[in-house]
Amino acid sequence: MDARVDFGWVRRSGVTLAGGLWLTQFALTTQALVVVAWMPWLAEDLGVSFSVGAGIVSLYAVILAVGALVGGVLNDFAGPRRVVSVGVVVAGGGLALHPFVGCFESFVAVRVLTGCGHALVGGGLLALMSRRFRLSGGRTFGWIMSGGGAGQTFGVACGLLLANRGAGWMVFAVCGGLLGIAFLRLFFDVWVDRRKPSPGGIRGWLGQMRESLRGVGGFSFAWQGSVAQFLMYAGSALLVVFFPAWWTLSAGLGAGGLAIVLFMGGFIQMLCTAGGGALAARFRATEVVRVSLWVSGVLLLLGSVFQWFPFMWMTSIYLLGVATMSLRLSPVQVVVSGAVPRRDAGSWLGLQAAMGQAGRAGGSALGALMFAPGGMPVIAITGALAFLLSEHAFSKAYGR
Repeated sequence: MDARVDFGWVRRSGVTLAGGLWLTQFALTTQALVVVAWMPWLAEDLGVSFSVGAGIVSLYAVILAVGALVGGVLNDFAGPRRVVSVGVVVAGGGLALHPFVGCFESFVAVRVLTGCGHALVGGGLLALMSRRFRLSGGRTFGWIMSGGGAGQTFGVACGLLLANRGAGWMVFAVCGGLLGIAFLRLFFDVWVDRRKPSPGGIRGWLGQMRESLRGVGGFSFAWQGSVAQFLMYAGSALLVVFFPAWWTLSAGLGAGGLAIVLFMGGFIQMLCTAGGGALAARFRATEVVRVSLWVSGVLLLLGSVFQWFPFMWMTSIYLLGVATMSLRLSPVQVVVSGAVPRRDAGSWLGLQAAMGQAGRAGGSALGALMFAPGGMPVIAITGALAFLLSEHAFSKAYGR
């Protein structure tokens, strides 16, 4: 009697793979946003100013940008299953080291390591999903990406509450453990990709990277699409990164209330991200994205003008802004994933992920310079301009 266990059904199951990717999104989003929300207090604990702490957020985004670009080309070289799996292992290892942080320098080191793994996941996730799932409807994509909303809902709120009780570092260890569970599922999938590394070693791979990026750059809409992605994420960063700073430093409110608001925002994001996939299936995805960008811009303009009730008004602007940003997440990926031939998909999606992370880094860095002298109104106006300019570039790239 053969006592061997057949795990082939696990490898073939799209449901279990989607669950592993959902868990990956949950853990990575939680750990990234906990740092953002915790930064006003974390910077003080580490003995640095808030501007320096915001610089760490920008550095993390830069690492994601560069790594996503490299990871996108690696998809065409080694296959997205392997790229994502390696990224999950590296990010999980970095998160497991967070509880041992004792100074600012060690914090930077573990954030860099985690960012490198996160970047590989970001560079390979879209390509992996486009190969394993049908993206034209956007429903599966929306549900997987809703893991990010769940991370912002439960993960960030719990992380802030734990941080307020002196146990914030344990959130990162838990996220590392969740990535370990996700890797167990990805392990069954990774070796299905029969792709063989091309001959020539590192030199051959660098040549292939050059050719892939040159091919992507030849598309007439490439630069407009990249600008749209950059500005879209810059506007999002200006709202998401600096709302916690405004809550703490300008409004003088505590961590408990912020955790409740972030919980509400994450719940909204989880629902709207999944709903955005359904909208992309029912309406033209480009129209959904354009309307969302216009609404985001108008909301931030309103946030900059009406300051009579700062607490109530800015909280409402934040929650509505999260909703509009989440609704376009899935439609954006449906549009960009179908814009180029499949042979160039890895490089193209990696480039778009890199531009988005570069926008997030640029928005965070610019906001750190403007927040002290101008406050939240200047942040909101700048974010609104970024969204409106992004809508213009997006329309030029993909049509109206």
